[in-house]
Amino acid sequence: MIENHFAWVVKWWRCRCTGEWVRAAKLNLQQALGTRIPNAVLTFAFKLHYRQAAKKVRAHGIGVHKPEEIEEFGHNDLMVLSDLLGDKHFFFGDAPTSLDVVAFANLAQVVFMDKEVNYTLRDWMSEHCNNLVEFCSRVKERAFPDWDEMCANLDLNSHLPKPPPKEEEPAAEEKEEKGEKTEKGEDKKDEKEKDDSEKEKAQKDEKEGEKENKKDNKKTEEKEKEEEKK
Repeated sequence: MIENHFAWVVKWWRCRCTGEWVRAAKLNLQQALGTRIPNAVLTFAFKLHYRQAAKKVRAHGIGVHKPEEIEEFGHNDLMVLSDLLGDKHFFFGDAPTSLDVVAFANLAQVVFMDKEVNYTLRDWMSEHCNNLVEFCSRVKERAFPDWDEMCANLDLNSHLPKPPPKEEEPAAEEKEEKGEKTEKGEDKKDEKEKDDSEKEKAQKDEKEGEKENKKDNKKTEEKEKEEEKK
């Protein structure tokens, strides 16, 4: 009954009032979808998707009825669950079972809707089936003590220990040191190349000077020989 009937009553309302559902569930579509597309565009696409999903609601059979009839279906389902739960903590006693899990998963989508948004099924449930509201609060406190954190961060594993944050500063310092070493290495390389170039130039100048001296000496010797002949 819960998954094959009541859940479709909830889906019918979502398809019919998609904008209200987004506000009631406090959905941040950018955060939920991990995108930077403007929320206005995402909301439009979201509404379009749920209009198409309305075909499934009609195909199920719920959607072909009048709105007041569908709401009455939801009321009847809630009354059945309320009578079954009674004054017990859980549906079969003091310990939760799979039925409690399924019931909470579907009822919580109604109970915890933002009260600033008009939702008649939630209001009717609070007025006529208060034991179901208490049941949802009981399961939430027992199974999800970090409920608020999960809803705020969309982190389904907020109860698990998180790895320590990466130390970015030492890495940045190492990068700077590496950069400085590279610069120093390049400076030394440039200085060495400059020294080698100057040394090579000095050797070249020295060789040219020796050649000039030899030429001058040769000219002097030739001149002396000519004078001796005279």
